[in-house]
Amino acid sequence: MKTPRNLGLILFAVNAALIIGAVHWIGCATNSGGNSNSEPTDPGMYRLTGFGGKTAYATSSDSMWTAGDLDIDGTVGHPFYISTPSAYMVPTSVTWNGDMRIVSGTFPTGLQLDYSTWAITGIPTERGHWIVNIEAYNLHGSDGKQYGGFKQQIRFHITGSGEVNQ
Repeated sequence: MKTPRNLGLILFAVNAALIIGAVHWIGCATNSGGNSNSEPTDPGMYRLTGFGGKTAYATSSDSMWTAGDLDIDGTVGHPFYISTPSAYMVPTSVTWNGDMRIVSGTFPTGLQLDYSTWAITGIPTERGHWIVNIEAYNLHGSDGKQYGGFKQQIRFHITGSGEVNQ
């Protein structure tokens, strides 16, 4: 009876070590030192989120992470905004930037991605559903460190009467 439990603990420890190794490799983590109440102190990028505040996580040991899928509702004729990706940098004087591209799909009519601020804004002019796959890549800090990137799927659900209020 003890063997299955010991085997489970060993597998848990190996999986935890692989996850910690992947987090350390890219330089992104939720905290440092094992205390969830402490702020990270090692230089790097932490708590990376995609559009809409969706947490980015590693799916393998490569440098491309995945942010959670985002379902977003909008109404024809009403201003629209999706919060931009964010990250916590150490030291806090370091800023980060990168490149953004649409891998597949199109935005609803009237919405656009501002490639300089990464904001998705506009006034939808048509009802319907759209799926857009976006990729942020070549993320880097102002200190010269490289951080890879993330991909994310955004699903837009636009409803309304069809009247456009500009």
